[in-house]
Amino acid sequence: MAAFFAFGGTPVDVEIKLQGEEDRRQVEVKGEKEKKDMCPVYYDGESVVGTVRSAIQAMGHVRS
Repeated sequence: MAAFFAFGGTPVDVEIKLQGEEDRRQVEVKGEKEKKDMCPVYYDGESVVGTVRSAIQAMGHVRS
């Protein structure tokens, strides 16, 4: 998901919090680097409400 939000190659942290997700059925999905995440299940026609937080990571520069 973070690759979708890449701004000119600058890494971005993305956090998505959906309202009521803890009360929904959860499924395990394979994420980046063999990491497994639990995700809520939504069905066609259901409303999805929540918040998205994105933060551009600071890039360090090394000077000699």
